[in-house]
Amino acid sequence: MVMNFLISESHARARSLFVTIMCGGLAGCGFGLLMPLISLNLEDMTGSGAVAGANAAAAALAMILSTPFIPGLFSRITPRVLLAGSLALIAAGILVFPAMREVWVWFAARFVVGIAVTIVFIASETWINQLAKPERRASLLAVYATVLSAGFGSGGLLLAVLGSEGWAPWIAAAAIYALGVTPVLFLRGPGLVPPSKDEGSPLAILTTARLAPAAILAGFLFGALENSFFALMPVYGERIGMTTMIAAGNARAILVVSPEITSGHLNWRDRDSHFIFGDVATAILLERADLGEGGWRIIGSRLRTQFSNNIRNNFGFLNRAERASGDNRPLQNGAPKDDKLFVQEGRKVFKEVVPMVSDMITGHMNDLGLEADDMKRVWLHQANINMNLMIAKKVFGREAGGEDAPTILDEYANTSSAGSIIAFHKHSDDLQSGDKGVICSFGAGYSAGTVFVEKL
Repeated sequence: MVMNFLISESHARARSLFVTIMCGGLAGCGFGLLMPLISLNLEDMTGSGAVAGANAAAAALAMILSTPFIPGLFSRITPRVLLAGSLALIAAGILVFPAMREVWVWFAARFVVGIAVTIVFIASETWINQLAKPERRASLLAVYATVLSAGFGSGGLLLAVLGSEGWAPWIAAAAIYALGVTPVLFLRGPGLVPPSKDEGSPLAILTTARLAPAAILAGFLFGALENSFFALMPVYGERIGMTTMIAAGNARAILVVSPEITSGHLNWRDRDSHFIFGDVATAILLERADLGEGGWRIIGSRLRTQFSNNIRNNFGFLNRAERASGDNRPLQNGAPKDDKLFVQEGRKVFKEVVPMVSDMITGHMNDLGLEADDMKRVWLHQANINMNLMIAKKVFGREAGGEDAPTILDEYANTSSAGSIIAFHKHSDDLQSGDKGVICSFGAGYSAGTVFVEKL
């Protein structure tokens, strides 16, 4: 069956469609991996978000300047050869980045790779439009767009797996584009029909653009949004790690204020939950070590999420105040389990959160080279004392409670993210210089965070 697809004349058009859609998918995957990879490395090299943005603009400039001339290239060079050569050039160009970590080289490489990527996109999208029969064009373009989007997502997933350091992500990105060369050259079928020299001239392209200004503007806005998102969001994500911001010199000190107004989303008719929460606000000051004496040093921090629907309020309690336009019907009181308000399945939460948080803390300890005997105290999320005792037992490797894992539930109730900070504030003054502990909050999502600290 596979051999029939590869050689049969009856499958020639299908082979060409496969090549065009494959090119879109590979380009999307490489793009989804390469854009944030370059930005994260430039941030590491220069500490400047402006440089990362300018580098992304170099790729965009390459696309803008080269696009009017690319249709003419199809008239001069066999389209399959041009497409395969562009894929090979991208693969080779990607390896320049880790080999030569000079900013000016990265701008030049980004410009050249940008031109080659433009050729791939224009060739694949033109080719699929030529191959598609009118009655199937919409569905085939939908398949192309879906594969392209899946490629973008796969590139991001590869970055999450491979990380942004070392050669591995660059080699993966280069391999993705190189994979497309062989099918383009050797899967035979109807090729891309090049335009005539007149139709493919830069003047003809610019004249055509004037016929559909709305479509051109929509493409421009989409490209600007997409480019800025892929280039700058990874840098932003790096910088909102507050200790990273301070270490990088982007801030001298940061004041973190956490107001937890939990009463807003409580269902006062639900007797299982309305009484367990409290409203409070906490504040923490993070600053460079040289700005003051005493305090606590942050040894390490970590975040983790794990999907769960067992604690939630769906979309938000303020929806209860909204009325549809023209709706004058009397408002009905909410049911005891109104899903716009807080609901939880407590037993499931207990069963799933205890091992998740215990493993997170002990795993983080191992990565930091800490043993149970090195830990003096854990300041945990204040939701359930039995939950905290079980987590503390896992951390210390013995029965723990009291000052090992202080509780403030009896005085403040569950104050969401503020609870662990209140426990830290009220139960940390007695520790001595060099003593270590962990502040850990966890809750809906599920989401959890650990901050290991050492008394100075």
